[in-house]
Amino acid sequence: MCRNKSCRVNRFGPCRCFILKVLSALRFDIEKAACAYVLGFGGQMEVIEPLALRDRVLQAAKETITLYT
Repeated sequence: MCRNKSCRVNRFGPCRCFILKVLSALRFDIEKAACAYVLGFGGQMEVIEPLALRDRVLQAAKETITLYT
């Protein structure tokens, strides 16, 4: 379970003349759901905090890379 209950993420999206960065605060009651949501954006979303969620996303991404290599 996400102890912080407020998982901040940083979304990146392309724009015609510059890179658009949007800082968003999202709330999840279950850390696993937050991890799945973030992973759904691939490399377009970065978790800023909590660090436990950031670590979980990183681990899941590493497992995906291992699966495909």
